[in-house]
Amino acid sequence: MRNYLYVTCWRHRLSFLVMYFLAYFLPGLSTCQAQIENYFRNHSFEALEDNIRPKEWKNKSYDADCVQMKELNFGGGKYSALLLLKPNGIEGRLVQQLNAVLEPDHQYHLIYYAAAAKGEISTRIGTKNVSGGLILRFFVCDSTGKKHELLAKNDNPIKSNWKRQELTISPKLACTHICIEVQYPEKNDPEYRGMFIDDLVLREVGVAIPAENGALVPANAQNVMPVSAVEANMSTREVIARIPLKNPSFEGLSSHSTVPNGWYDCGFPDCSPPDIQPNSAFSVTKAPQHGKTYLGMVTRDDETWERVGQKLSKALTKGSIYQLDLFLARSEQYLSMSKLEDKLSNYATPTILRVYGGNQPCSRDQLLAETPLVVNYQWKPYTLIFEPNVDCNYLIFEVYYKTATLFPYNGNLLIDNLSDIMMVVKK
Repeated sequence: MRNYLYVTCWRHRLSFLVMYFLAYFLPGLSTCQAQIENYFRNHSFEALEDNIRPKEWKNKSYDADCVQMKELNFGGGKYSALLLLKPNGIEGRLVQQLNAVLEPDHQYHLIYYAAAAKGEISTRIGTKNVSGGLILRFFVCDSTGKKHELLAKNDNPIKSNWKRQELTISPKLACTHICIEVQYPEKNDPEYRGMFIDDLVLREVGVAIPAENGALVPANAQNVMPVSAVEANMSTREVIARIPLKNPSFEGLSSHSTVPNGWYDCGFPDCSPPDIQPNSAFSVTKAPQHGKTYLGMVTRDDETWERVGQKLSKALTKGSIYQLDLFLARSEQYLSMSKLEDKLSNYATPTILRVYGGNQPCSRDQLLAETPLVVNYQWKPYTLIFEPNVDCNYLIFEVYYKTATLFPYNGNLLIDNLSDIMMVVKK
């Protein structure tokens, strides 16, 4: 409740009006400033003419060959940055002056793609066999590369092929430059290690986050693309084979703890299976995107979550690129009992979808694709692009917590109208 000041002196009244204006109107005016789409310049690491250095970036490594440009054609660009770490501890380090200052205590989304570098890499002292397993760190720094504040790092070493990483940062200092460097997960590592990075995005919380880059992904990438990007790139892909799914729209009688025909439960022992929705018992009333019903899955605060699986009519083959279209949403209400708190709870927190391939019922041998956080209440189309590194006879769909969440929570995910699994190639 506001305390209204009654003043008789006109000077006091004028001061009060000035303070009122500053407190109430200026914050609103500040929101009218242009939103910055990306604080990074040359976020895709396109190279200068010498093909050695990325434009807009400074190589601040003690050994210049710790930063290299590799022609991988990932995302929408030609080059990706390779950061090396040598057994003597000399690491690849890049510095950039940002498009604008990051304000202290503001929150920003940091999104990038990373992949482990494997195989032979040329260095100034000869060809070295390089493996992955590095950690990427982001610092507030000055133009010389001197580090002042650690902003973020990926908690798990990057050992896989291309995968999207999402972090939230909140600098304590005003930040005009950012330094990126790689680090060993353990000290005294005798190996040469490397990491590819590409498609950096940095924007303030509240500015829309891109769902995914819009190009056909390279081999072994795990990727999700918005429909607009898919439509923009359909001319670059050709469907050469299809694998139909059984009951792809999850049709059945609306009921709790029931898996639709054609699918089976892959959840935890002593936990209920997913639900056929909509169902008033959970206060889930959203109309289906297709047909009469859809699948509802939840994550729980007791660190359990739900999965369903299906045996494919034809195996996914190693080295082939596949596309799967589907619709995802979440429900504003998804009421169910919490085992942890022993009371009725609303399982409404956003979650992600993971898709696995395997060769036994419910076996999760390979993570094929993972979506960003599904925050939308309305049905939204998603496209998954993936490349198995082994043949897979089974497909498993799993709801999971937001990446890097410290504590499990009650959340929900709705799935409907899956397409055939389409084998695609570039035209």
